[in-house]
Amino acid sequence: MMWGTGLGVVALILAMNWPSSRPQVEEGKQFRAATYNVHYGYDTSWQLQLEAQAQAIEAAGADIVALQEVDTGRPTSYMVDDARWLARA
Repeated sequence: MMWGTGLGVVALILAMNWPSSRPQVEEGKQFRAATYNVHYGYDTSWQLQLEAQAQAIEAAGADIVALQEVDTGRPTSYMVDDARWLARA
């Protein structure tokens, strides 16, 4: 009985919040997404290169970037929060 009630509530919430129509996209407008492997902020010779990575991410021209292998305040990355640093750059 509880499962049926729970599923009914979920269905009701979805029905009430479902968009009535697809949002209109301007003609010729594109949304660009990218992924970037930060490699803990280091380059291939293990030199901390967050500035160079920030430039590479910006040059890609993506609207949103998903980061991989991000360090956050660990001694191996000099206690730098890589994602925060890159976001501010």
